[in-house]
Amino acid sequence: MIMVELEELLTTLKTLKREKQFDDFFELLEKAIEIAKEMNSPRYLIELNLEKSNAYYSLGNLEFALSTLMDYQNLIQESNNRFHLMRLYQGLAEIHSSLQEQEEFYFYLNKAKDLAEEAADHEVLATLHNHFVVYYDRKKQYELALKHGKKSLEYIGQLENSQSTEIYFRLHLNITQVYIKLKKLDEANELLYALSKLVEGKAVTRNLSELYTTRAKWYIAMKYYEEAYTLLQKVKALAIANEDYNFLQEVNRNIVETANLLKDNKKIIESNDEYIDSIQLAQQKNYKVKIQQVELLLSKRKFKDQIYLDPLTNIRNRRYFEKFSQQWLDSEENPKQYYMYFIFDADHFKQVNDVHGHLVGDEVIKKLAQTGKEILSNSATIFSRFGGDEFVGMAKLQDVRQMEEIIAPLHEALSEIKYEVNGKNYAITVSIGAAAMQFKQFTSIDQLMKQADDALYHSKRNGRNQYTLRTNF
Repeated sequence: MIMVELEELLTTLKTLKREKQFDDFFELLEKAIEIAKEMNSPRYLIELNLEKSNAYYSLGNLEFALSTLMDYQNLIQESNNRFHLMRLYQGLAEIHSSLQEQEEFYFYLNKAKDLAEEAADHEVLATLHNHFVVYYDRKKQYELALKHGKKSLEYIGQLENSQSTEIYFRLHLNITQVYIKLKKLDEANELLYALSKLVEGKAVTRNLSELYTTRAKWYIAMKYYEEAYTLLQKVKALAIANEDYNFLQEVNRNIVETANLLKDNKKIIESNDEYIDSIQLAQQKNYKVKIQQVELLLSKRKFKDQIYLDPLTNIRNRRYFEKFSQQWLDSEENPKQYYMYFIFDADHFKQVNDVHGHLVGDEVIKKLAQTGKEILSNSATIFSRFGGDEFVGMAKLQDVRQMEEIIAPLHEALSEIKYEVNGKNYAITVSIGAAAMQFKQFTSIDQLMKQADDALYHSKRNGRNQYTLRTNF
């Protein structure tokens, strides 16, 4: 019955979010999350927090949207649920797009696209290819933008009531803007006319305002400056009526630029005054939002750091390890430099989860992470959680004898970890595999990884609770 209740709550939450009833949404969400925690249901915890992140994103609170996804990223990845992973990567792509972080935007777009293609999810693929239109438009690679627009259209065509979907409108608006930049003004005009028919007779929304703004850009490209100026005045009135003050600033900025193209001194003075007034109005009406935006800009470096942090253990994650270990090798100039790769995990960790539950298992993982971090802090080592109870590291060595100096105390410290359940203490044991060679002896980190993995397997096969070092391959 409780699972049925959770499913019903999830359906209600999606409806509230779609209708933008966010106060009711967040109140109900907290109740649903508590039930999911009590039921120890990873699936519902993931789905509820994906909805939570998406709601924050819709409200423009990128900090909370990102931190929510980062908190549950490892759980989602460990669940190996394709749908959840797809939503995770799509959410991260959209957030990084809003942060104007193009590298991360592109990275997560591709990860989401690969999963959507495997699942043959046409709606998601339509949305993702529309995001690629935005990405390549920003890169000024307009032909690639149009190529992805065509792909998005193909997927939209396979949806029911395809022309009534939001993605259909957004895609065509984005393609129109690309056409204007390419000076394909006839094609842009045809799309603008079709979009006008699509919104005809419907309630005034932000979509209509953006359509008018795009039409004004077309007028400017055609050098119809008076028509552009008149239409932007109409958009300004819509923004004021909807109390959309941030959009009002953008509109007034466009009006100023158009007035300058007209070379009409009276309009230039009036539009500049109105632009300044709109900034002040936005500051008065959206003071809280402005503060959040300032905090977001100041915290941008912290967000980038969070991309490389494992939220459960607060140490570096797999992505950090893969990126910066490769950077080490790419920048290495001494062919005789020794590198060591090591890997360890808790013996019989599955039994900890099965007997005591995942919360206890999480505490064990945290202890492994913090102990490893402390012991390795005095050596030139990159140390990260790779996933589950598995940790990896890479160290620069003066010679192979230094392997023992690092791995022996690490194994000793890890083997002393205890955890408590209902007043009773339990011990864990750990197996480690490590491999080292000179830089000139290997062509990729994969060679070291394989040898370390084989060494770990040797430790497991020979009774666990030990470490194995390999130097001669």
